[in-house]
Amino acid sequence: MSDEIRNAQAQLGSALSQARAGEDREISRQVREKGEQFAKILYGLMRMTRIHSLDNVAFEQAVRDFRNILERLCKLLGTVHLVCVEDQVYVNDVRIRFEIASEHVEAMGTDLRRHRVGGISFNDVITEKQILNLVGMIIEPPALKSPRRAFQKKLTKMG
Repeated sequence: MSDEIRNAQAQLGSALSQARAGEDREISRQVREKGEQFAKILYGLMRMTRIHSLDNVAFEQAVRDFRNILERLCKLLGTVHLVCVEDQVYVNDVRIRFEIASEHVEAMGTDLRRHRVGGISFNDVITEKQILNLVGMIIEPPALKSPRRAFQKKLTKMG
């Protein structure tokens, strides 16, 4: 193989690596922005249950917003993983930074951990009714026996 071909291949490889790195940064930025909205809306829905029942019209816009963000994230990532680890929230592998991190993160993580769950994976966009059911499941008291298994069964039953 001539030096000219080797140099051309090396340049092409370098150009592809730079393009991938730029794409990865752009995808990470989008995941961070949309992931933050996603996590904040979920947290907001959970907090709203303290003053409204799940059938209240006050949930309609937030549920639509949550579904729209989930749809965008699913198109971007495929499966969307929302994971709470100690005082951090991740959407897939991207750490989400909150302006007031401790309040949102700890409350969301605490509500999930009560069910012995550290996160939720979305393989596809769920309906508005399913979103409300999910929020209801998260905020309700955990099962006394095998809370994680009971939570999983409810998710399966919900579809």
